[in-house]
Amino acid sequence: MIKRTFYILLILFIGSIFYLNFIGISTTKFNKKIETEVRDKFPQVNLELNDIKILLNISKLSIDLETDYPIILLDNKKIKLKKVMTTYDLKSYLRREFAIKNLFIDTQRNQIKEIIKLARSYKDSAQLLIIEKIVKSGDAEISIKLNFDENGILKEDKYEVNADFENLSIDFFNRQKIKKISGNLRYSKNKIQITNLESEYQGLALFSKKILISKKDENYIVEGAIDSKENIIPKAITNVFIKNENIKNIHLSSKNNFNFNLSKKFKISDLKFNSKINLKKAEYNNELKIK
Repeated sequence: MIKRTFYILLILFIGSIFYLNFIGISTTKFNKKIETEVRDKFPQVNLELNDIKILLNISKLSIDLETDYPIILLDNKKIKLKKVMTTYDLKSYLRREFAIKNLFIDTQRNQIKEIIKLARSYKDSAQLLIIEKIVKSGDAEISIKLNFDENGILKEDKYEVNADFENLSIDFFNRQKIKKISGNLRYSKNKIQITNLESEYQGLALFSKKILISKKDENYIVEGAIDSKENIIPKAITNVFIKNENIKNIHLSSKNNFNFNLSKKFKISDLKFNSKINLKKAEYNNELKIK
């Protein structure tokens, strides 16, 4: 009888381990703990979690936690998420230490200005302040991967942010506006890569397959290509490069490669620009009068 009871308990124990390891359970037991740890690290941020799914990782003595459609509250503004996943170290949890080892966040589409505010609440900088000032509108869907050390400090070389943005509108301090910006962005340590960029400037549609921004010392190196399809160039643009008022209705396409240095104060230096222009048509108004 004792042996039979032992085997039953053993089977139940192994079955429970198998269930937790491959199927998991849903609970709200860890919600308050996680919400408190996030609030301690980011005082302006409130995290509202739904049921958390728990998967046991025996080999690492940790549990993987996953929740769908949680909400971040920042200054009474909601940032809606799709999914949040993290690895919770059991040994650190039992010792009442910082137990979150990583954090994976997938957002729904949100206003990009609210996302910039969230970034500033974690680690503010003059660059983020300037970005918040020049970005006027737009939406973004973002995926974030973060890793933390045993003290809860972000590992600078092991994070990544991916974003899909659309309808972005930028208003520079010289009042130059770029509208209808869409594309993909990947941000990691000292590097920003923008791909599949589309935008509109002064009525001219612009495209770029890739723009790379890399940090070098205290500055940034920006390099990439911007193309324009065959179109009539708006007068506001031609007036910048051509001072002759007699030339108008310029119809062309172009491929443009560029690189320059960008300081922390957003000052441009060492600008190099190489263009290949396919001129289809241009009109010249000859006002010469013959008597």
